[in-house]
Amino acid sequence: MVSVPLNWTDIESADPFVKISKGRALFRVKDLLRLTILINEIKQGK
Repeated sequence: MVSVPLNWTDIESADPFVKISKGRALFRVKDLLRLTILINEIKQGK
């Protein structure tokens, strides 16, 4: 028996954000918030 991650297949349903944004948004809000945290950590030398 072999298994592969679901996101490697076309079985998984599309991400709701992608459906709603219809390709108009380049970034998700949660990804931008995580990016600001990461930038602040880098600035602080963490």
